[in-house]
Amino acid sequence: MLTSLFHEFSEKLRDIKTQYSGYVWHYTSSQGLKGIIENNAIWLSDRRFLNDKSECSYVYELINELLENKLTEQLDNNFEEWIYSIINEFNNIDIDCWKQDKLVLPCYVASFSTQEDNLSLWNYYTKNQQHVGYSFKVDTNNLLKNLSSQTLNINYSFTNGKVIYSKDEQLNLLKNLLNDYNLLYKKYKNRNRGIEEEILFFEIINLLDIYNLFFKPSAYEVEQEYRIVIVDMSAVENKKSSKNFRIYNDIFIPYIELPNIKSLIEEIKISPAQNQQLLKNSLSILINNYDLQDVKISKSTIPIRY
Repeated sequence: MLTSLFHEFSEKLRDIKTQYSGYVWHYTSSQGLKGIIENNAIWLSDRRFLNDKSECSYVYELINELLENKLTEQLDNNFEEWIYSIINEFNNIDIDCWKQDKLVLPCYVASFSTQEDNLSLWNYYTKNQQHVGYSFKVDTNNLLKNLSSQTLNINYSFTNGKVIYSKDEQLNLLKNLLNDYNLLYKKYKNRNRGIEEEILFFEIINLLDIYNLFFKPSAYEVEQEYRIVIVDMSAVENKKSSKNFRIYNDIFIPYIELPNIKSLIEEIKISPAQNQQLLKNSLSILINNYDLQDVKISKSTIPIRY
């Protein structure tokens, strides 16, 4: 049974990051767009296999900074050792997945941006002049309705919102988390309630894991990322959930599908390219084949020289 503190800090994070309602864009490759349209689904990848290595470590670096600079209240010695053990364990990208699965709820991530024509994101998906990227627009309200209907009767919960780039905001949230859980830890410790201490340990690890997915260094702020995170709650009830796998660079990456995405697409934008009109013509044939005649096709307005 999760404590009220867990729900309180989940809500605090939600209040900070979900103050956005409007359109978001999903950037992808030509192969990615084709797969999404053909399969009528978008894939959410296991958060352990996201492209940015700091996704798994950034929040632990922040906590270490809080502790080293004595920015929290005086922590119980055992509690502080606990936190350091979490930092040492989960700041390691080579942590054994079997052990991690026993402690952390599986999370799956899909990334969007509030920016419709972002050069930084185009550069990531185009790589060079021989490749073209695409982005498609969806309304967040429709996206969340779809999520709610898909997760209603299964062991999935989801969270969503804009990524937080302000370091001050990140540190303040983590500082409050440590201070409040420290008080609860001392309360349970004084009553010799070991089982509750295990619950606190589980809660802190999983809160930090979720925070990790919505905290990024300010250098990434140009991306203006909006994320959907689906959490597989099966582990709470000791149930095994089935996984799908895709292969990328010979790595087997677990993923889950969010179906019925095709009907949410309102516009598709073509990245900067020399032959945008030819690309538009071919894209028009593709979407008409899948009954998406009402989807608008647009072109990036970012100039390209070569």
